[in-house]
Amino acid sequence: MARSTRITIKWGYEGWSNATKRLVRSVDAIERWRGYEPPLFIDIRYSRSVRAIGFRDHAFEELMGHTRYRWMRSLGNASIGTRRKRMRIQCPDAAQQLLGKAVVDRNRGVAARRSRSWRRSSAS
Repeated sequence: MARSTRITIKWGYEGWSNATKRLVRSVDAIERWRGYEPPLFIDIRYSRSVRAIGFRDHAFEELMGHTRYRWMRSLGNASIGTRRKRMRIQCPDAAQQLLGKAVVDRNRGVAARRSRSWRRSSAS
């Protein structure tokens, strides 16, 4: 298949808690079909203390290994666990680090992990 525009995926764990291995196999297969290496998963949650078993604490990190998983708490909502209703990114400048990871290796995509559903955006 001819290579297309590079895709950065923002995704959530809704519905995948007990199927993380299948999620990774599916994403890897799609990336191989597109002619890319398996993606680097970036977790941008402020806290990893969640009910979803496959994404609780270090579970997804242990599944993926350090070469394919990074936790960037600095991009998470710092209002989590407080009574503040307004979202506040802990360190907005850390977005540059995330973008840097997306462009360093042109043959590997980046899947930025957050909560809720899948959304796709094109990146070059």
